[in-house]
Amino acid sequence: MNIQELKIENFKCFTERNFRFQPQFNIVIGDNGAGKTALLDAVSVALGSFFLGFDRVATRTIQPDEIRRSLSLDHEAPELRLHYPARVEVDATVGGQSVRWARELRGEGRHTTHGEAANVRALAQKLLADSRNGVEVILPLISYYGTWRAYRQKVTWKTSTLKPGERARGYADCLTAASNVELLLKWFKTMELGALQRGKPSPTLEGVRECLAVCMDEWSHVFHDVLLDELVAEKQGGEKLPVRLLSDGQRTSLFMVLDIAQRAATLNPHLQNASSTETPGVVLIDEIDLHLHPRWQRRVVDDLRTAFPRLQFIATSHSPSIIQSARSAEVLNLDPGAGPTPSPAGSPEDILEKVMGVSLPQRSERSKRMIRAAEEYYRLLESVSASQNRGELESLKIKLDELIEPFSDDEAYVAWLRQKRVAAGLDVEVLG
Repeated sequence: MNIQELKIENFKCFTERNFRFQPQFNIVIGDNGAGKTALLDAVSVALGSFFLGFDRVATRTIQPDEIRRSLSLDHEAPELRLHYPARVEVDATVGGQSVRWARELRGEGRHTTHGEAANVRALAQKLLADSRNGVEVILPLISYYGTWRAYRQKVTWKTSTLKPGERARGYADCLTAASNVELLLKWFKTMELGALQRGKPSPTLEGVRECLAVCMDEWSHVFHDVLLDELVAEKQGGEKLPVRLLSDGQRTSLFMVLDIAQRAATLNPHLQNASSTETPGVVLIDEIDLHLHPRWQRRVVDDLRTAFPRLQFIATSHSPSIIQSARSAEVLNLDPGAGPTPSPAGSPEDILEKVMGVSLPQRSERSKRMIRAAEEYYRLLESVSASQNRGELESLKIKLDELIEPFSDDEAYVAWLRQKRVAAGLDVEVLG
């Protein structure tokens, strides 16, 4: 599965917008409120249509709070207007076939339509039937990781009707944008104990470990410790630490990679240790740089490319280090007036200024305020004249005191500024 184009109408903040995606990585950037998460949610609606062909796997519909709203002040009482129809249309490739489908919500109290998704539903039904009949078809991976993935836990697995040995279990709760750490730990433990019982390594588990080794930097090995009864990470130098004690960034990355690899292995067990490298599909990640140190931010995109080469990633980010990792046309800028973004090059400061629209990124906001204050200070000193009356001078002195305040932690500079005032004929002592 691979998405080429998406069209959105009246969905969240979008009136009407078309997006084209690259086959492997897409970095969505933009100011807060530009619609980055809204875009991921629209893609998840499109992907959820695939599950119309699956029994016991929930599809993804357009929710009432995802309808575009606008505030009208035409009358005395403000009116919040809902704009229908809300529509998501997609061009994609599924199982080697080019398919177009759409979902639409046409009015309040109505259900999301599925008539225009009959073709993708039929494809999914065929894949499901073949997999249940023992045909070694490849099921595409679909998953969504939201910004709360490190803390919010999925609970619907506990009541899932999908059986443990069923391949479609790899789709359970895949579009809820949360994490199920408990399930992941249980899966890893079961695979580890199964390998011990058989007296030989599990190719599937070893393939998952390889993905973790690629994406976890110095924590090169992860295993279930039978005596501790928990997942343990091991550094290349031999240091070991329970995964629950890793930092937020390390733990979030580990569980996301483990979840992707585990789903690939569950969906396509016949691929064994190649399930991660051979499984296609689409993965959505909101704020891919979440909790990550800049050193990890610089490598996470390439690590995911290496570990899952056939997956298409659509990820949002505010990090220039992430943008720096993108290749040609992989950056999608949602800011108003932003055109196509070529392959970003240069330093993080260059990207902040030329791609993200941040002026003078080399200086902090405090530094820029201080520069403006100093310029205004000198301008006022130059405006002092002998003809000014006492009231004007007192007002000018107060203004100069206000402008000195940002430099209060630099005593030498403050003393120099005061001497400049004395030289201009303004008595500093009047200011107390």
